Amino acid sequence: MNSLNLIHKNKITNAGVMMFGKEVSSLLLHCQITLVAYKDLEGMDIYDRQDVRDDLLTQFKAAIIFIQKHLNKGSVIRGVNRYDSYEIPMEAIREALTNSIIHRDYFITGTQITVAVFPDRIEINNPGSLPEGMYRKNLGKLSVRRNEIIADLFARMNKGEKLGRGIAKIKNWIREKGLKVKFESDMFFTTVFFRPKPFPIGGVSGGLNVGLNVGLNKGLRTLLDAIRSNPGIKAKDLYALLKGRVTRTIERQIKVLTEKKLIERRGSKKTGGYWSV
Repeated sequence: MNSLNLIHKNKITNAGVMMFGKEVSSLLLHCQITLVAYKDLEGMDIYDRQDVRDDLLTQFKAAIIFIQKHLNKGSVIRGVNRYDSYEIPMEAIREALTNSIIHRDYFITGTQITVAVFPDRIEINNPGSLPEGMYRKNLGKLSVRRNEIIADLFARMNKGEKLGRGIAKIKNWIREKGLKVKFESDMFFTTVFFRPKPFPIGGVSGGLNVGLNVGLNKGLRTLLDAIRSNPGIKAKDLYALLKGRVTRTIERQIKVLTEKKLIERRGSKKTGGYWSV
């Protein structure tokens, strides 16, 4: 912990609590992320919501799973392998989520990072405008980090690179897909991903439902999506991501998916994890 600069005067720092603490919100109430999906464009009719108050890495993973659950997805077969393709590049969404966590102003209380999924767009919103010394014209060109320690730890986990290229990379990934992205900054910094026109029934997302997810209830589908999104995930991490679902239920659902040959366990009992087939 000392080598990571997470200890000061023999006490763990706020960054240490946010990265490695348990029940983080009991100490830092505003350290949370709210994930919400709306039926309408105005954000009045909520049909899915999750408030994640765990450590920052768990928040990041939960946000990825939530977004993937609400995006249309297709598959491309290359040789003998199947590759999933989402309507918005997940690389761009991961980069935007990383930015929101490491550049959030954690001194602004009474707020949280918000991920909102609308029928026509996805918004990732974090408290805090551009860091001091950063201007809109410099986005994607300069690296100015508001939370140096958190940025360093995310870089060590290969979730960021501390080179200031995140915005430029997001623009490039979105441009390659023929989509649009917008960045807004006032008291909050917001990244807006515009979704493509809805797929026809039976199209990209329809093909998935007819195929791999046929016959699965919602609980089994969300568990399968979590494993697909996190290849090799361990059981304890699944329990953390699927908060609100009792351990025994998850164990029973893992057994069902295994029997259906949709997932398999690889590796030893101590270090192994679950993979989609």
